[in-house]
Amino acid sequence: MTLYERVLLWAYHRGAESFTWNELGDALKLSPGERKWVEQALYLNMYSEQSLFGRVESGSDKFTLTPRGFSLADQYLQSKRVETRAAWAQWTAIGSLIIGALVGLAQVLS
Repeated sequence: MTLYERVLLWAYHRGAESFTWNELGDALKLSPGERKWVEQALYLNMYSEQSLFGRVESGSDKFTLTPRGFSLADQYLQSKRVETRAAWAQWTAIGSLIIGALVGLAQVLS
């Protein structure tokens, strides 16, 4: 899981509960380099329309996910669930083919 995904999902699972950048860094045990990346990639882009994080109120040091951030995290989690289901379906199909081949072979040999 990438740092971007870890940060996004951590904030998503907090729901509407706000956080500071230090709380985020401490909770995810980020290195100084990772903290710097988070600040540059997420905090400094906070004022764009594509921002995933926003201040709880003007001048506050507390942040929360924007509706766009929640939506993106939800889409990510849904895609992971679909991947898991697809893998399960693939293995079920392979198992069915093997069983079918073994039954067919047994009928031919008997």
